[in-house]
Amino acid sequence: MMGKNENRSEKLYPIQMNQRSGYMDETGEIVIELKFSSAGRFSEGVAPVKIGMEYGYIDETGRIVIKPKFDYAAHFSEGLALVGVKGELSPYSNKGRLPKKYGFINKKGKFAIKPKFDSADYLGGFQEGLAAVAIREKSMNSYGYIDKWGFINKRGKYIIKRKFFHAYAFSEGLAHACIRVGEYGYIDKKGEFVISPIFQYAGPFSEGLAPVKIDEKWGYIDKTARIIIEPKFDFAFEFSEGLASVLIGRKRGYIDRNGEIVIPPHFEIAGPFFCGLASVHIGGKHGYIEKTGKYIWKPSR
Repeated sequence: MMGKNENRSEKLYPIQMNQRSGYMDETGEIVIELKFSSAGRFSEGVAPVKIGMEYGYIDETGRIVIKPKFDYAAHFSEGLALVGVKGELSPYSNKGRLPKKYGFINKKGKFAIKPKFDSADYLGGFQEGLAAVAIREKSMNSYGYIDKWGFINKRGKYIIKRKFFHAYAFSEGLAHACIRVGEYGYIDKKGEFVISPIFQYAGPFSEGLAPVKIDEKWGYIDKTARIIIEPKFDFAFEFSEGLASVLIGRKRGYIDRNGEIVIPPHFEIAGPFFCGLASVHIGGKHGYIEKTGKYIWKPSR
């Protein structure tokens, strides 16, 4: 169960003004001053922030609890967080270094799983005890280097072997993955497809539905692969708190579970709802809205 402080920290939202980032509460009041280069969302009582050129973690008071030393840092999930560290010098890179390696740290900032992966599901991290990770193959195809994806447990052991062209975190017992480009389906924790890879693209299950791309349009399916919301959107995200962000033309808005538009599409970016608020961008400015579409934090640069 989430602790009292952790539950409160979930209601702190990253904001940005004049290229500096901080946090507001659910009323729109600034509670952590804007002093970071960038700021991520709170999870499990801490949040990733960028100070200078490196990432670390703060608590809900703004105090640094894991000092900045990473090239990349994601939110904590199930006690671990994905971080990136500088790669080694490479004779093959005109920049002089290999791409960064990724591993997982604990709340003390120590590596629980050493940085040995070339890629990982940045947004998901560990979900349902597993994390999607990839190691680059030496061979290449028409898309460039091949990353083979599999799933590890919290000890870094592969539970589902590396065999996917791409794979993402588990959600509601299933993970979307593909064997080749443009053929996405859903696998179980044995690594077997339980929903055939027949979709051009796909997103995670959330609240019983998942966004999928069919014939260049996005709609939603249930876990039997039955289409619940007809493909009619130019892009679609998973549901969160009863609403989902969709792209219509060049603008994003929100639909309900019936596929009806409840917040008109006039945003350039429209994120998922967390604790009643969603992050949006309009006119190059960042703000937060309620489920009514009312601004809690008016868009600002």
